[in-house]
Amino acid sequence: MQVQKEQHAQCVEQEQAQVLVEPVPSDEEVAIEVQLARKKYRASSYDIHDETYAKQMQKYSLPEVFHRFTEGLLEEPLINRDRLLDAIDDYNKTDSCDDFPLSLAFQNAAFNFRPYQPCVIC
Repeated sequence: MQVQKEQHAQCVEQEQAQVLVEPVPSDEEVAIEVQLARKKYRASSYDIHDETYAKQMQKYSLPEVFHRFTEGLLEEPLINRDRLLDAIDDYNKTDSCDDFPLSLAFQNAAFNFRPYQPCVIC
């Protein structure tokens, strides 16, 4: 009986040794995966002014081609000004820009609307 228990214990140990244990990813590896999964023209962090900026920019009617190009950036609740300006600049370098241009009013608003900079009249 004792021999059977020892043999059983050895079999259990062998089975446990054969089980593949996946390594736990480090915090750095997780951060890299998140960055790779993030859509283009999104910021890594946002502030309270990005919500106001997004609401202002969403008032404009834009070509569907731009929405596809930015992967729905203008549908986001928070938009970083610098990232939107990068998207506009990149879009204006494409062939789609000739057939489906962005309005100058939208481009000017994207550049000039700064909710973090109050208007001061002296």
